[in-house]
Amino acid sequence: MRDRLIIALDVPDLSYSFLHDQIHPLIKAGFLNYKIGPQVILDPGFSSAMVALKKRNLHLFLDFKLPDTPDTVRETVKRAGEWGIKILTVDPSVVYAATQVNTFDMKIISVVWLTSQPHPWSDTQVFRSIGSAKVDNADGVVLPAVRSAMVPTTLSWDDLLSRLNIPYRQPIEL
Repeated sequence: MRDRLIIALDVPDLSYSFLHDQIHPLIKAGFLNYKIGPQVILDPGFSSAMVALKKRNLHLFLDFKLPDTPDTVRETVKRAGEWGIKILTVDPSVVYAATQVNTFDMKIISVVWLTSQPHPWSDTQVFRSIGSAKVDNADGVVLPAVRSAMVPTTLSWDDLLSRLNIPYRQPIEL
């Protein structure tokens, strides 16, 4: 169970004392997966905390839900890979840009919308977003539980794509 649990580091302070007092006991207990939210990168201790966590070979997950220009997304993916990040969440509109440059052992996850917010998308739009994530080579999709119930578990990706008439994208050489 400990290898499947992700500890959120969405805290106001990534100081040495926090890492030593709060995180070190979790690492010693075998918890290896840690989520980092976007607010933490502005913490003065972020860089030193990342170095300390990386030295322990932990699995780091950047939960940025990154919506930006394709060039910025590609550069962010490269830098995240250099830090050894294992999972990066991105906006559905930039999955393709993120997967184009992901030569690291990193999973790119498309966040269809924030799970805590109501969303006006129709079922068809949700299916198209899931299909596009597959076409763009995302490693997964985050759906709120209330919408995930509508996704048929017996439908293959190919069946879903053919029903939605979404063509496969051809890879672009870099």
